[in-house]
Amino acid sequence: MVCTRSRPACDNCPLQNGCDAYANNETSLYPGSKPKKAKPEKTTWMVILEDHQGRILLERRPPSGIWGGLWSLPELDPAYGPEELSDACEQAFGFHCGEPELTSGFRHTFSHYHLHIQPARLTVQSPAHINDRDSYKWVHRDQALTLGLPAPIRTLLTAPEQTLLL
Repeated sequence: MVCTRSRPACDNCPLQNGCDAYANNETSLYPGSKPKKAKPEKTTWMVILEDHQGRILLERRPPSGIWGGLWSLPELDPAYGPEELSDACEQAFGFHCGEPELTSGFRHTFSHYHLHIQPARLTVQSPAHINDRDSYKWVHRDQALTLGLPAPIRTLLTAPEQTLLL
């Protein structure tokens, strides 16, 4: 263990005479860094559901796991196409929504994977039947910003309207 990247001990190395790095005064280049392992890629729809009072629906994340216990936007399966989001919201939450307004997505990197977030804003057209409870809450944006939110969700709620994709 004399050939280390930060401080090689070339004077104590039994292979010094045959070492190209030592001969070319390039010992700081060897051994090289291990190649980084490629992170898996995941994708999700993050829906910004807004009711007639201008409130948005937030969902509390489970206590363990990614963003544990924080408030977040509801997510939908990425297998849905944009034209299916209204129906998916009706199935998942029980109320009818208008056509989605898509904005440019972005990537958020965790320590062990990349999450591609595709935001979609939908206006709730029927009365929202989800009452405030432990896992869901209707709040105005300014109130939402006082809650514990993951950084990408805070960015979505504070960013000016992005360019619509549809």
